[in-house]
Amino acid sequence: MKYKWILLQAFVVLGMPAYAQDDAPQVTQESSPAIEITYNDPRDPFEGFNRTMWDFNYLYVDQYILRPVAHGYKDYVPHPIKTGINNFVYNLEEPSALINNTLQGKWMWAANAGGRFTVNTTIGLLGVIDVADMMGMHRKQDAFNEVLGYYGVPNGSVFYGTVL
Repeated sequence: MKYKWILLQAFVVLGMPAYAQDDAPQVTQESSPAIEITYNDPRDPFEGFNRTMWDFNYLYVDQYILRPVAHGYKDYVPHPIKTGINNFVYNLEEPSALINNTLQGKWMWAANAGGRFTVNTTIGLLGVIDVADMMGMHRKQDAFNEVLGYYGVPNGSVFYGTVL
């Protein structure tokens, strides 16, 4: 088996054409004018700033802060603790779900979000345990962009920043 690999390597190395210095293809570099790319999209007036912030976040914040924390959390925190933290954070989102559902006229879902927040905060130890889901009050998160779409607000420009 190992002779087959040795023969294959020898065939590849010896079978490659060897160029003499005079016969080798010559690569010439032509001086071309520097190309400058500019972005001028009227829908995104903050594009230069957004690109700079994206580069900063990707090259520094993600690489040196967020990624090591995420890997440490993933590798060293036990699963029950992760579930409790996840439930706690989801419980903090329930008041915004209450407001967003109310603004859209979804009264039953707004009552559900308010009830979930009350039950999980009191009985569920500040939301660490999702008691409301066990009681049949399932989570439905509506984001603020859905409220804007409900009222017909058109798309707008994006402002990209760093949040630490």
